[in-house]
Amino acid sequence: MKKIILILFLLKLISMDIGFGQIYEKYERKITKVITKEFRSPDFIIEQILISDSLNENQNIQIFTISREDSILGYLCVNNATACRVGGCPVYSRDTHSGNYELFSFAVFYDFSLQVKQVKILEYAPEYGYEITSSRWLRQFTGNKDCNIQYEEDVDAISGATISARSLIDNVNEVCEILHEIISGKETEISQITE
Repeated sequence: MKKIILILFLLKLISMDIGFGQIYEKYERKITKVITKEFRSPDFIIEQILISDSLNENQNIQIFTISREDSILGYLCVNNATACRVGGCPVYSRDTHSGNYELFSFAVFYDFSLQVKQVKILEYAPEYGYEITSSRWLRQFTGNKDCNIQYEEDVDAISGATISARSLIDNVNEVCEILHEIISGKETEISQITE
């Protein structure tokens, strides 16, 4: 019985690591497919930008440069956002420690001028709010350069997915702000990930 409990505990730790850890590695194939299409190049290099703890408080955000030879084509930001857990969270809150939320993973692809090329939901497991995975709804982010996207103003409300949509928008704004901080020269350490 103790062995079973220990195994279940270890599996829980592993699953938490996937949820909060290295998102890029888990979804590398999906990300590569989008980069190849959006940047019209099968030959690119992805390099991770190491983010200081002061900018990356939640430790989930990963930011990468997308380049070919010596020129930067764009940027990639991956992160987790929250959706409502069954039976909980009647209103949106950035406090995810209440236990009423489940995570989903997303990526934002930017061109060289920091304009959004695409927002992609990498995985959406929660039972509620899956409507935000619609490519039609996600296209509303395309072309945006602002780090202050507003729900129901810049992006349409979506029935059945209010909490997921607000969380995604807040997180897209957050990665945008961090990316702007990095590009403005406050962060410079880059490490190559893959080709």
